[in-house]
Amino acid sequence: DPDEGWVGKTSLEEASKMITRFVHYHAVSPRKVLAVETSFTVEIGRARLHGNADRIEIDLDENLYIVDFKTGQTMIPDKGSDENMQLAAYQLGAIKGGFSKVTDSTVTNGAELAYLAAPASKEPRITTRKQGPIDSEVFVVEIESIAQGMGAATFIATVNEKCKGCPVRSSCPIQSDGKSVIE
Repeated sequence: DPDEGWVGKTSLEEASKMITRFVHYHAVSPRKVLAVETSFTVEIGRARLHGNADRIEIDLDENLYIVDFKTGQTMIPDKGSDENMQLAAYQLGAIKGGFSKVTDSTVTNGAELAYLAAPASKEPRITTRKQGPIDSEVFVVEIESIAQGMGAATFIATVNEKCKGCPVRSSCPIQSDGKSVIE
C-alpha cells in the first residue's frame, strides 16, 4: 500500500516540499497570474496545435508569459530551453490567439518550465528553464514541415536523441528491437 509506511511518508514529504516551492515561486514572481489550466487549439497549415498551459501570466508591459510546472526529477539541459518545442508551442498558441477566452493579448515575453520536484538547494527556491520570445514565423515553418512529413504517405524514421525513450521503439524499423516489423 503506497499510503502506508515509509513509501507513504516519503511521498507526503516530497509533496510538501513541492507545495512549499510552488508557494515561494508564486510569492516572488514579478508577473500577475492571468489564468491556470487553460487549453488552446490553433491551426498551423495542416497541423492542429493543441495544448494545455498550466499557467498564463502577464508582465508589467501586458505581455503574456507561459509557465509549465514539472513534478518529475528529470530536467532538460539549461542550454536546451531556447530550443524546447513544448515552450515554443505554448508561445505560438498564444501568438495565434489560442488563449482568446482569457485575454486579447497575443504578444509573449517568453515561457518557462518550473521544476517543483528538483531541489535547487535547501531553500524553497525552484529550478526553472526559461525560453525567450520566439520568432513565430520560423516556428510556423518548422510546424508546417513536421506536419507535412507526418501526414505524408510514407514517414522516414530517423535516429535521434529521443529514440531511447520512444514509446514505439519496438515497432520502429531502424531499431534492432523493431526489425521484425519489416522482416
